[in-house]
Amino acid sequence: MNRLATAAALLALAAVPLSAQSGTLDVGDATIRYEVTGLGSPLVLIHGWAQDLSIWDREVPVFAREYRVIRYDRRGYGRSTGHADPSADPADLRGLLRHLNIRSAPVRGLTTGAARAPRLTPP
Repeated sequence: MNRLATAAALLALAAVPLSAQSGTLDVGDATIRYEVTGLGSPLVLIHGWAQDLSIWDREVPVFAREYRVIRYDRRGYGRSTGHADPSADPADLRGLLRHLNIRSAPVRGLTTGAARAPRLTPP
């Protein structure tokens, strides 16, 4: 295959939309909604105060080319149930990662999600 044909094939592959797996996870007094897009090493994206997982809609297609992107509605936000409780964030994320059979993953966040990220430890 010549270089032009190879480049065209790679561009066509990059343009293929990645399907997302979505689901919910019961974590005691709340149900966490999540979405997983892409294949590869896991990457967790956490939204901030008064947001939901859709805040990452523009970034997911880019990250999903290289990572298995996990994003979720923190309890009390978006389609997750329960009362917003920042102290529950670490346990909720550990439960979600266990549910997805992921041992550890880098975590990135926005606003309060960014403040939580360093406190979240692997399962």
